[in-house]
Amino acid sequence: HSFPTRRSSDLGDEDTAVENTLLDEAYCTTPFNQTLVLFNTQHVLTYEVINQVGVQVMQGDNRAGAPRIELSTPTLGEGLYLIRLHGTDGSVRTLRAIRSR
Repeated sequence: HSFPTRRSSDLGDEDTAVENTLLDEAYCTTPFNQTLVLFNTQHVLTYEVINQVGVQVMQGDNRAGAPRIELSTPTLGEGLYLIRLHGTDGSVRTLRAIRSR
């Protein structure tokens, strides 16, 4: 099969513009062990931690606007976790972190 390709000159500015959100600066420690730390979270309203099979294993809120969130994680198993951040502006960002021993 041959698939049509688009040259960058075919794309208008609207197609290539990336919207900046308040969550762009948020990040987390990885790998983590007993504590997962989220940084630059002052614009995070709520968060969820999701395991490898899609089950939500933790959730919380940051209505106070703390710039750092520390999550105690001693009961989480090793592996990949997704941290879904919900911003005060309605945006959503997903971070990835690995829990190791």
